[in-house]
Amino acid sequence: MVGSFSFTWKLLNNLLFHFHGRQSRWNGAIAGGVAGLAVLFEDPDMRMSIAQQMCIRGFQAGYNVLKSRDLIKFTHGDTAMFMLACGSIMYAYIMQPSTIPREYYSWMVKTARMPDPALHLNRTHVRALESNTTPPDLTAIFDTITKLHGTQAAKDRATADFNTFDGVMPAIPCSVLHPNAESCTKYNVALFAKVFWGIAPVYAALNLVPMLLLKAPSVMKSPIPYFRRALLGTARSSTFLSTFVVIYMTGICIVRNVLFNPILSKRYGLHDHKAIYYILGMLCSSSILIEPKPRRAELAMYVLPKGLQSAWEVLYNRGRMVKVPFFDVWMACGGMALLMSVYQTEPERMSSLLFKFMEKVLGRY
Repeated sequence: MVGSFSFTWKLLNNLLFHFHGRQSRWNGAIAGGVAGLAVLFEDPDMRMSIAQQMCIRGFQAGYNVLKSRDLIKFTHGDTAMFMLACGSIMYAYIMQPSTIPREYYSWMVKTARMPDPALHLNRTHVRALESNTTPPDLTAIFDTITKLHGTQAAKDRATADFNTFDGVMPAIPCSVLHPNAESCTKYNVALFAKVFWGIAPVYAALNLVPMLLLKAPSVMKSPIPYFRRALLGTARSSTFLSTFVVIYMTGICIVRNVLFNPILSKRYGLHDHKAIYYILGMLCSSSILIEPKPRRAELAMYVLPKGLQSAWEVLYNRGRMVKVPFFDVWMACGGMALLMSVYQTEPERMSSLLFKFMEKVLGRY
């Protein structure tokens, strides 16, 4: 795909330059839009993901151009987009996992240390409460605790909660979600450390590899400042993700502590609701403020396509959206038309890492 895109863009761009006698944003837009058809060389399963990134990057560059001319300004727009996207993603993680990529869901399960059996039981319970059908019984709860290698004490706590609410619990209790930790506080403190040290090697690679590839001569001349910056960036990003996970899980524990108060639940009819998971997803995503400003934009660009796709599929499954034939192709062409018009005339408005990559692959003509 990359080769055909590069060839098509350069061919059309040079032909347009030959006829017009100058380079312009329209040359880049027309050539980029037609070259975007190269996405058809990808497998259908990969096409949507690639098209999403093309479209998002194009809109990012276009927004930066308008912002530089004082035509539009959205304070903390990257943080707002990240929060909205994460609300959709975290809702899907709990309630609609089929609407997010399977690999991404598996990564979320692994990172959050919340096994799939617990998520499935919670999902079943919420749906039963909403449809006024019979929620999971003690047998299903015990099976889940056993799969999670929970203790007998966890089963005893779950039994007590089950009996207190006459078999219709307002939510799946914490004794099932973290059956090996009786205290929610201890569980979340330990979770922070597990997520931090689990993700730190990944962030270390993300900080070191681009630095070594793109700035190798400078790194060789004075390595200490670069490696110090990479170490601080790794610690900062690991803290961000750990805080994200812990805020979400702490919120879930707090909700359950409220719901399992018999006076409140029985008097006011409180119970678990799927909207809680969207709200918690937005709240925990405020941890993005730990990251530096340029990094926030990159994170927003990463999660926004996944959040939008999940929201679209949820609405489509409810009959509130329609499918557009070859939508991924249209999206790729439109995104690359916008991106290449900026690359042609105002490359400084693009993400610096993206521009350096495209310059190495496409060149500047």
